[in-house]
Amino acid sequence: MPSGNEARNIEQSLQTEYREVAAFIRQFMVVRFATLAFSITLLAFLVGVYQYVLTMPEEQLGIQVGEGALLRDLRTLALQFIPLIGVLTTIALQLLDWRIRKLYFHSCLQRGETIEKALGLDDAHISRLRTTPQPLKFITHTRVISFFYELLVLIWAYLYWLSI
Repeated sequence: MPSGNEARNIEQSLQTEYREVAAFIRQFMVVRFATLAFSITLLAFLVGVYQYVLTMPEEQLGIQVGEGALLRDLRTLALQFIPLIGVLTTIALQLLDWRIRKLYFHSCLQRGETIEKALGLDDAHISRLRTTPQPLKFITHTRVISFFYELLVLIWAYLYWLSI
């Protein structure tokens, strides 16, 4: 059993670590939603480029009528390439989101709960993050964000299918 001075040092160390874990949890959430916002911006840009290539008149490129076949080939290639970039980007962003979630849930929340128990904090903030009731029992940020990424992969696959 640690002496009074050692017990205070251990408690202070745990409190410091608890603050750091709470800061990491906040940071992971910021990064997660910033990544989501970035993905929306990037993929909206790709959709805009796709739409531009799809509707671009041949006269805009200054290609003569005899060279129209080249333009159609480039357009077809671009209409196939842009959805592939979209799929790869969406999958990469979803993998990043899964990694952030794993770090968040499996390391920070677990460590925060362990510290709360060591400090004798019942029903503290980090423990509540895991036990907070969800609306309709199945709607969570994780499921909605995963659904968003999966829907984007399907849309990009459909756009690719339309181009072949």
